[in-house]
Amino acid sequence: MNNPARLPTRPFWLALGWGQPLGQPWASYGTASLGGTVQAWRGAASVWHSGDNLYRETNITVAVARQVGGLLSAGASLGYASAAIPDLNHVEGEFLLGAGLTAPLGEHSELAVWYAGLSLNSDQAYQGLTRQLFQLALMARSALATRWIVAVEKTPGYELRQLAEVNLTAWRDITLQLGYRTSPGLPYAGARVPLGRSAVSLRVNLHPLFGVSTALGISFK
Repeated sequence: MNNPARLPTRPFWLALGWGQPLGQPWASYGTASLGGTVQAWRGAASVWHSGDNLYRETNITVAVARQVGGLLSAGASLGYASAAIPDLNHVEGEFLLGAGLTAPLGEHSELAVWYAGLSLNSDQAYQGLTRQLFQLALMARSALATRWIVAVEKTPGYELRQLAEVNLTAWRDITLQLGYRTSPGLPYAGARVPLGRSAVSLRVNLHPLFGVSTALGISFK
């Protein structure tokens, strides 16, 4: 859902996920997404919720994408983010825009660019609940079983970040993931295990200050 231009081309899919950012139980989240394809259009909708009794945050997003000119894929998303804080009578929610574009660079590589978290309200552009994020990524397949990604990311007011990731398809189509993101230095590892038409994904992040974060996902196609 981050880059709407890269929505799956499956006729129907469903994904569920749970995570614990920064290793903190109070930051645990749950998410559910579903999508599919109708003629030339791909679409998806998701709900994301996190927090505890002191602070709760919810994000609802819809996205669409389609091929443009036979090669390019373009997509757009619209989300609504809201928060509940008992000590405050009202926290104003905000609508967020996102857009993405992908283009093939050859038989085995692809360039992707997307911008997310842009508030419809100009007064909340840099003061809202969420941060804007720009990403420029190059994705390639160097062999049938190996895929890699390099990217740069930028949020206004924060340092430029770099990302590198390798995915290796191993025994029985199990995919192993290893990556690193800068600012702060964040190594991560994961695995995706296919089970018929379903798949289970596990990911572990190691934050230099907050320790280990874990995430679990289940998808069906």
